[in-house]
Amino acid sequence: LKMLFGKVKKPQFFIDLIRRAGFEMTLEALNLLKDEFRLAALASRTIRERITVLDLAAHTGVLEDATATALELLT
Repeated sequence: LKMLFGKVKKPQFFIDLIRRAGFEMTLEALNLLKDEFRLAALASRTIRERITVLDLAAHTGVLEDATATALELLT
C-alpha cells in the first residue's frame, strides 16, 4: 500500500494543473467565503445515500485536515 500511496499526487499538483489551464482557483474567484467552503466541504458527504470517500475520510479523522489543507491552497 505504501507504494501505491506514494503514487498519489499531492493536492498542490491539481491546483497548479487547474491554474495552468487558465482557471483561477481561489476562494475569491469561486465567490466563496472561508466559512462557506469549510461548511460545504464538511457537510458534502451527506448529499449521497451511499458511502463515499468523504465518509471514509470523516470516519478516519482526516476530513477536517483535508478541508484545512484545501483552504490553504485556495487562499
